[in-house]
Amino acid sequence: MQKQRLTKKQNTHQKILNIAYQLFYENGYDETSYGEIAKAAGVGYGTVYSHFPNKDAIIIEQTHRLMQQQIIELRDAEQGERSYLEHAVYLANMAWSLVSLVPPRLISVYMAHRWTTDKYTYAIGNQVRDELMDIIQNYFIKAQESGELNQAVDIPLHIFIMDACYVKATQIGRFNDEDRITAKIDFDKQIAYLLRIGEI
Repeated sequence: MQKQRLTKKQNTHQKILNIAYQLFYENGYDETSYGEIAKAAGVGYGTVYSHFPNKDAIIIEQTHRLMQQQIIELRDAEQGERSYLEHAVYLANMAWSLVSLVPPRLISVYMAHRWTTDKYTYAIGNQVRDELMDIIQNYFIKAQESGELNQAVDIPLHIFIMDACYVKATQIGRFNDEDRITAKIDFDKQIAYLLRIGEI
């Protein structure tokens, strides 16, 4: 019985998240009320509040879950016949493509609340992003160890710069697709530079 209650609670939690995401996207974050979320999810106002004390908590959890999904997809991506270096570049571009699927208007809300949230929640966001970048970095390291990439290349430094480009994209990409394209150009330049100086 206790397990059933826990499962029901988890399902309700996920349903509220999904419904809220849809409403935020369709109507706007500020324009969506708790009452509208509750009605669309088929639950009471108090139920929504018991799972999420405020709308900030909803948008932050939504974004963290999307990032976790990115991590799963990157880990599940098969290397196939690609070399370590080719797969590292493939994963870097895949990560970019996945974050580009998030609607700009939702990224705008998330980035705004990211800077005003508590230290713990802020740290979780950083941890998830670091985990994502570590997957890419590990393949660059394998490429270096296998002789595909020059030993002189400072991989952590380049990953740091790529991460900065990634963050920049989520920041300026919240305005429109044109700004995302500009950020992608910077990202591609950084990868091209890494490959150029890393030639054996």
